[in-house]
Amino acid sequence: MTCIDASRVTLNGYGVVWLNGKEQRAHRVILRELHVPIAGMEVRHLCHNKRCINPDHLTVGTHQENMADSAAINTMDHKLTLEEVDEIRRDSRPQQAIADDYGLNQSNVSRIKSGDRRKQTTP
Repeated sequence: MTCIDASRVTLNGYGVVWLNGKEQRAHRVILRELHVPIAGMEVRHLCHNKRCINPDHLTVGTHQENMADSAAINTMDHKLTLEEVDEIRRDSRPQQAIADDYGLNQSNVSRIKSGDRRKQTTP
């Protein structure tokens, strides 16, 4: 099954929704609506896509399990090669188009282009 991406995301890439007068993480809202107990736990994305709200891609776990997932697939600093970072910097298309091609959100592309995410690898 494919990911279902939230239409709004935070600067760090998580899907969000406006509910009960405040912004909430969409993946947590989805599981609460499905009556999955999440109190004191973290919601892990089995697909490793922080924007995904597909319930089949979400599971509950400890902080330690979530960090192990992140370390295993390197999502703490998106798994782009240095060549991909350079390609993104040179790409003149709209940032959202670039983000869609690389599985990023637009704000990450903006940070890469401005040099905030990684050092430039070519002159």
